[in-house]
Amino acid sequence: MNNEIIFDDVSYETMNEEQKLMRKALATHLHVNPEQLVLLTYTHYDLVIFRCLETNDEYAIGDDIQAFSAASAYILDSLWAFNTEFIAKYTLKKLNDNCIKAIKLMQTTLCEDANDIIEALIHKKTAFIIDAIKADGRGHFLNPYDSNEYELENGKYFAYRLN
Repeated sequence: MNNEIIFDDVSYETMNEEQKLMRKALATHLHVNPEQLVLLTYTHYDLVIFRCLETNDEYAIGDDIQAFSAASAYILDSLWAFNTEFIAKYTLKKLNDNCIKAIKLMQTTLCEDANDIIEALIHKKTAFIIDAIKADGRGHFLNPYDSNEYELENGKYFAYRLN
């Protein structure tokens, strides 16, 4: 019986130059040999994912633009879970207390199914996203492990632990 662990990974030879640079930057951050990091075939909101063979930890990584785009996509996917008062700041009209209570009830009743309705209520999506990131940081949205954002290569890349 073969006990070898098989991963869905990409060979070093097929990585593009940017992925090789990301791998090296993440290896430096983690204090591991780059060969210990394998590029996985799936992504996290379009950020590439590396798995450390030594620890099995997975990290999503991208540049500043990619990280902002990933956080934006996550935020738009999870609008239903946002604080109702925060949402109310971005509606076209000022909401009274009864409207806020109704939205809260909808959020708790529909959960994820309320997302499209919440998105329709938000008038300034870009401002909403920017303010959400300012309030909690991208790590809050992209790093389910500890909510941290790890800056690599003096801000060239940003990494997020996934497990």
